[in-house]
Amino acid sequence: MNSRSMVASICLCCLLGCSKGGSTNKEPAPTSKASWDSIPSMMLGPFRVYEKTEDFGGGMEHKLYLGGKNIAPPKLFYTHYRALDIILSNTEKYLLLNDSPATKANIVVLVNLDSWRQKNVGEVALKAYRNKRNLDPRLWILPEGKSFSPDDRCVLVEIVLHYISTSEAASANELAMQFEKSWYLIDAENASVVAELTEAPPWSNDARRD
Repeated sequence: MNSRSMVASICLCCLLGCSKGGSTNKEPAPTSKASWDSIPSMMLGPFRVYEKTEDFGGGMEHKLYLGGKNIAPPKLFYTHYRALDIILSNTEKYLLLNDSPATKANIVVLVNLDSWRQKNVGEVALKAYRNKRNLDPRLWILPEGKSFSPDDRCVLVEIVLHYISTSEAASANELAMQFEKSWYLIDAENASVVAELTEAPPWSNDARRD
């Protein structure tokens, strides 16, 4: 991840609190400035993310609005129910969302801020990974949205081994050896797979840690 998108990567757990998946919603936004000022918010580059929380009995629903940089009034762009991480792209054209609706789940969504279209790029990467491998069902893998390429043409999604469903240590070690670390470059415009990588590219945060 380059330095700019790394600074813009924000975990919203502190604002959102924690209780099923994410979605968009066309509910009308608050209208007055006083109403917006009363909603918890935080800066994301030149934007401000507002979080409106509602208790629906079985948990908390979090509606996220984006304002600033010619977006007025703030626009509802995502609804989720547990925890969310947001990464702003280098050109400030896209948002990359890591939505964790449950302990063993992660949804990776790419939001185009020009069209407001959303694409599940995590599902694209998972499908590509599974299609090339006869994966043991006891290996629980998840996609993780990592960063944008320097020109924002691609988004980087890593496939991670999240959980091994076995109670025997020896069996777990054998199963873990079957897992192949992979990263996918996904085209930001059409959500197609550009390339599968066996190591993180030099501009990614993973490469900087190695």
